[in-house]
Amino acid sequence: MKKEELSPEQREEVRKIVREEIKKANMQSMSASKVAEITKNQIQHELDKLSNEFGTNL
Repeated sequence: MKKEELSPEQREEVRKIVREEIKKANMQSMSASKVAEITKNQIQHELDKLSNEFGTNL
C-alpha cells in the first residue's frame, strides 16, 4: 500500500481537526468528572442529613 503525501495545507487542516477533537474529548472528560463530584457531594449531603435525623453515622 502506497503512503499518500499530504500538502502543507492538508497537514495543517488535519492538525486543526485533531486539536478540536482532543479539546472536545477533554471537555467531555472534565464534564463527567464534575458530574461525578457533584453527585458524590449530593449523596454525602443526604447521608449527613439522615445521620443527623437518626443520630447515627452513615
